[in-house]
Amino acid sequence: MRGVAADFGLAEAGHPLLGAVVESADGGRVVLSGRLSVAGQVWLADHVVHGAVVFPGTGFVELVVRAGEQVGCGCVEELVIEAPLVLPEETGVRLQVVVEKAEGERWDVQVFSLREDAVAGGSWTRHVSGVLMPGGSVGAVVGSDGSGSGFGGLVDVWPPVGAEVVGIEGFYGRAAEAGLVYGPVFRGLRGVWRRGEEVFAEVELGSVGVSGGFGVHPALLDAALHAVGVGGVGGVSAGVSVLPFSWSGVVVRGLGSGVLRVRLCGVESGDGVSLWAVDGSGVPVVSVERLALRAVTADQIGSAGRSVRDEALFGVEWTAVSGLSAAPE
Repeated sequence: MRGVAADFGLAEAGHPLLGAVVESADGGRVVLSGRLSVAGQVWLADHVVHGAVVFPGTGFVELVVRAGEQVGCGCVEELVIEAPLVLPEETGVRLQVVVEKAEGERWDVQVFSLREDAVAGGSWTRHVSGVLMPGGSVGAVVGSDGSGSGFGGLVDVWPPVGAEVVGIEGFYGRAAEAGLVYGPVFRGLRGVWRRGEEVFAEVELGSVGVSGGFGVHPALLDAALHAVGVGGVGGVSAGVSVLPFSWSGVVVRGLGSGVLRVRLCGVESGDGVSLWAVDGSGVPVVSVERLALRAVTADQIGSAGRSVRDEALFGVEWTAVSGLSAAPE
């Protein structure tokens, strides 16, 4: 039996956050579409930033990785988050991931959203822009002995030899004070260790369990980034709460793992971190050459969450009029 997407001449996207995909007849453009809402994806309500439910930056990575699979690109060469996606309480947002052929084997990618309560003719908001490229098999960068790469120290011995425990008690309370309130699904940090300039972490997916269809569940990858603030790595001071801003060289092997062992270390520029993660059996899952993180303000979230209904072209205003006599009795 055909699915709903097929009934409209579309293909099924085969992803929890995306429903359909359509390719242009000339092969130069692909659009993947979906719908996000707190009611439809309840776990999103556990990611609150300055009082608003915000789609996690790791969710954008997951969307773009899926788009890369559609066009045969296994590496996210660059991804920049331009604007936060604030999810409304009462309705949902329409989602589009647009991929267009660029120079050589590269593809440009953008992610847009439009609130369902937008005024007629309302404009779509672009949240992400980036570049996809072929190649990038995670397993290809790992030596036969599990060493000689960023995955070294994650495969055979855990925790790594010589790494010292870093306390994580009170981290989520301090994050809440800074405006980042993580619910149970996103509270996946189970342990942090430090060895010189390296920070190691173990994270586990929260109460949603292992959800099929994801390469790396956004809540699990987000929890891995919490170790940056705990361990103080990549120019981020210990105890500071930040959010992902830009990603480079992202490669994901879709395993749907519920547990990750993570290695984080600073990059040569001093601004950002690199990340490698394996599952509980030591099988490589995801690598990130460089991730830049930034603090986000309440004003930025408030601006992003302003209802598009407030931006309508027409409105009602009362204007005082003088010079008119009173109506006769």
